[in-house]
Amino acid sequence: MTYIDAIRDGVRVVNRNWQLLVVKVVAALANCLLFVILVAVPAAVVLVSAGIDTGSLAGLENVSDAIAGFLSAYAGMTIFVLLFLLLYLLVVSVIVVFVYGASAGVIASGLREREGTFSLSLFFREGRRLLMPMFAFLTVAGLLIIAAMIVAVLVIAGIAGVVSSVGHDAGGLSYLIAVLAVIAGISVMLFISTFALAVTFYGTAILVLEGRGAFESVRRAVVYLYRSPAAYWFYCILMAGTVAIAAVFALAGLAVNRLGMWGLFLALPFQILSYAAQGYAGLVVTGSLFSYYLYGGSIGGMSTSRICTSSRPG
Repeated sequence: MTYIDAIRDGVRVVNRNWQLLVVKVVAALANCLLFVILVAVPAAVVLVSAGIDTGSLAGLENVSDAIAGFLSAYAGMTIFVLLFLLLYLLVVSVIVVFVYGASAGVIASGLREREGTFSLSLFFREGRRLLMPMFAFLTVAGLLIIAAMIVAVLVIAGIAGVVSSVGHDAGGLSYLIAVLAVIAGISVMLFISTFALAVTFYGTAILVLEGRGAFESVRRAVVYLYRSPAAYWFYCILMAGTVAIAAVFALAGLAVNRLGMWGLFLALPFQILSYAAQGYAGLVVTGSLFSYYLYGGSIGGMSTSRICTSSRPG
């Protein structure tokens, strides 16, 4: 399977299940509403009931002392707000993971059953089936990404050390070494971060398509990318496309902000449009990667499609 074939499959399955985009937008709006209800409103009630003038706090020079004084004086109210914040984070985490797992399940079903279309029963069934496995997998993948970021920071620190050590010498050779060190460091950093993210996406495909566990999905994703470098480059191409789309909407957002009063009216619709466009791109990326893993490449000489067919969860 070529990259173009996989992208066509991704677009096709998302267009057949376009309701997933509506669900994602509704979930995002629900998360914003929950933030207002569970965090903003309780915090405002606490501040008003305590008779705190937030404007006076902003003018204090020693911010740390002001915060410490506030926490000691209103410890009970602070705990009250923090509990609501924790509740918000818990509820939003469940919603995000549920929607992500259900969307991945619907996309996987659409790729297997070429004529299958979206249904709420399928969406909620896949969401319930994948909720806990997806929680476990995202936890493992998150730890992997954190480890990758730590390695990337160490690489940057090493680059800074090399550049600093040769920076005192104005010779051409030292300057060339510094430039090469920066280029090599940036390349290594990008590879580490993109590889970790690629493992997350392909690991999701393995979890959903094959019903593997969290650690096994991560392990098989690493093996798959190691044995199929083309899959890694396909992920990089798709990510470059999504970054380009995000950049276009970011620039358009700057233009909207310069429209004055019209910009205020257009801000919310533009944000919804921007989220919808990027959400559609994210679904296409998921569908394309799932299709490429399902019908292209191989692991240990065995076709991926045969693996997924034989391991399809009942």
